Amino acid sequence: MSVTVSLVLCVTSAIIGCFLVTDSADALVLSLALIGKSSISGGWAAVQIFSAEKFPTLIRNIGIASCALAARVGGIVAPQIGLAVSCLLLSHNPMLY
Repeated sequence: MSVTVSLVLCVTSAIIGCFLVTDSADALVLSLALIGKSSISGGWAAVQIFSAEKFPTLIRNIGIASCALAARVGGIVAPQIGLAVSCLLLSHNPMLY
């Protein structure tokens, strides 16, 4: 229930933020960034709840910790992969960062 409420509040703040920014392109970037961030946060909360229910009670802590470890390693490695790809292609593509 609280995840739904926080998601609704984030989307509402994104819509209100569109009206506070003067330039229309900046408003679009702001609203998409806020919606993306709230979606990521909601997805992370759903994964935590789902993984807690998926594992048996005896190995629940080890299972959740290994999932969190894999997520953190992926978060560390992902920007480096983007940097390596941009260096290999010898072109600057800001979408890879």
